[in-house]
Amino acid sequence: KSKGLEFELVLHLDLYEWILPAKRPGENNDFNNLVYPSYKQDLNLHYVGLTRAIKGCILINSAQRTNHDGKLKQGKDSEFMSLNGIEKLRVII
Repeated sequence: KSKGLEFELVLHLDLYEWILPAKRPGENNDFNNLVYPSYKQDLNLHYVGLTRAIKGCILINSAQRTNHDGKLKQGKDSEFMSLNGIEKLRVII
């Protein structure tokens, strides 16, 4: 729906580990072999969000997040927050 659209400012929310890209433990709840059910689609979504900004794009996450059970958890950065040297552009507020 955003094809051809551009915006002065883009806010990209929920850039947390486990959320974007979506991932889950492997077979038998194996956290050493994670499964990414839609990595390419998630990466494309992230790219589209970044490239729609004319003047700026704000990538948003926080120190805490609410998980799917409604419990407060530590908010860890999405893997996408460090792709292609983007961490060099970060300003932490």
